[in-house]
Amino acid sequence: LIDLDGKTFNFSKYAGKVIYVDFWASWCGPCRGQMPFSKQMHESLTEKEKSKIVFLYISIDEDEQAWKNAVEKLELKNFENGYSKGGWGCEVAKKYKISSIPRYMIIDKTGKIVNLEAKRPSDPETILELKQLMK
Repeated sequence: LIDLDGKTFNFSKYAGKVIYVDFWASWCGPCRGQMPFSKQMHESLTEKEKSKIVFLYISIDEDEQAWKNAVEKLELKNFENGYSKGGWGCEVAKKYKISSIPRYMIIDKTGKIVNLEAKRPSDPETILELKQLMK
């Protein structure tokens, strides 16, 4: 993955934390529609809880600049952002068998994928599942 500064990284960067991964693209209306719910989930957490979790937005946009523009417009800069080059053919889409977006995934503190098809941010059960993993 590439971050907003053009540096490469992978999930190991967040070792010891729960990761809520949001696979999306700038052109995806349903993806963008879930963003406010994701922000609400984050805002509902205590500072202690926030230190145990990462909200990671991974774009599969074809165009890197479209991704950066959307991050700016959607005010996602305060979260973790990644870009996987290649659109639907990108490495991330292949590895996690992503054939539609939005798509969510949860990784536990040990780095194990515990939910490859997690519920959307708008589902009240999502925050409960995340809090359970943070314990």
